Amino acid sequence: METAAITLVHAIPGRVRLKIPELRDNAALAARLRERLTVVTGVQWVAANSRTGSLVIQYDPVTIASPESRRALLSPLTAIFPAAVLPNFETWRAPNEESAFPPLAAGIRSFFHNVNEKLQHATGGHTDLRVLAPLLLLGLGLRAIVKSDKLAPPAWYDFLWFAFGSYFMLNPRPGEGQQ
Repeated sequence: METAAITLVHAIPGRVRLKIPELRDNAALAARLRERLTVVTGVQWVAANSRTGSLVIQYDPVTIASPESRRALLSPLTAIFPAAVLPNFETWRAPNEESAFPPLAAGIRSFFHNVNEKLQHATGGHTDLRVLAPLLLLGLGLRAIVKSDKLAPPAWYDFLWFAFGSYFMLNPRPGEGQQ
């Protein structure tokens, strides 16, 4: 293979999506990429889509945190595409870096973090937004029940979202939900 135009489409701690035009309509290359990337230390799974030319790598963000380890993560790509220009590794952020969030998201996160800290301080550390937000939603739901003339059964999508949310809350991935 000659030169690959590998583009970083999306990167968050633990997951990266790359666009590789040479991968499009090339199932053999997709299999080769999956085979080589899944053996890299820290890689949890790889999805190479030959229909779209997309490569998704899910990895352990603690194991692969430095730019050097990110380069090692993608070393199979340089083996397959020696002349490839790989994406800028400095744009990937390690977990818990404030700059991992876009400016608007960082501002919103910071606002609610400050509100939560003030709330914890005001209640002597007995409650925070993780308790009050669900209680507020419960109260609004009970208010709607009391004010309504006729109770309607929940729609199918309500049950679907409840099941989806409950499953992920009750079955966190290792390392998630620890604060």
